[in-house]
Amino acid sequence: MDANIQQVQVVLFYNFWKSSNLFKIADSFDKSFANIFDGGQKSVLPVNDQTPPEVPRIIMSSQDGEYQFQLSLLRANFIIQGEVSSKINKAVDFAKKIAAVSLNDYNWSINRIGLVINAKKEFNNNALKFLDKHYFSNNLQSQEKQKEIHSLIEDVWEDEKVNQWLRLKADANYLNIVVDRNLVPDDDRDLSKSDIFQYLEISSEKIKEIISNLPDQ
Repeated sequence: MDANIQQVQVVLFYNFWKSSNLFKIADSFDKSFANIFDGGQKSVLPVNDQTPPEVPRIIMSSQDGEYQFQLSLLRANFIIQGEVSSKINKAVDFAKKIAAVSLNDYNWSINRIGLVINAKKEFNNNALKFLDKHYFSNNLQSQEKQKEIHSLIEDVWEDEKVNQWLRLKADANYLNIVVDRNLVPDDDRDLSKSDIFQYLEISSEKIKEIISNLPDQ
């Protein structure tokens, strides 16, 4: 299926980090991103010891809103959306930069990775029929306005368990597609840079293949 990639999200999960110099950290990431956030929002948020670790410490957003980065003590979250071409490949490249800064500059431990792709296919008043034909044995009810399915496959990468979700949601005109590949939580896991790079490359190719292999009609 030739679907339009709407958004790509990459998440790197940390084993909790601490630093007293958030401005230095923000500058390190900003430089690694080759100034894509110049002219946009670059904020270091005021926090204290009581601020929950999941609250972002650093937030960056490009001027057009197509690139977003958030960093908390527990995760780094990078999103590409809008009219950017080759979103999946670019998101993987930026995730590699995040991993490199995290490991090389600050020696933070990364224990988990998630990669989520949102795509959309226009069907011209036929998306519900498409989903019904291929997944519901032609059991479309006359009053149905929306239909969706969720599928989970338990995959394996380097002896590590991976949850691979496929979500298809149809209305009259559009099929919305979400593919989510993430390592299952394990606080004892400590991924190397080569591990992270390999996982990102393999997962991105698998997601492309999943979307490509969806039926066209």
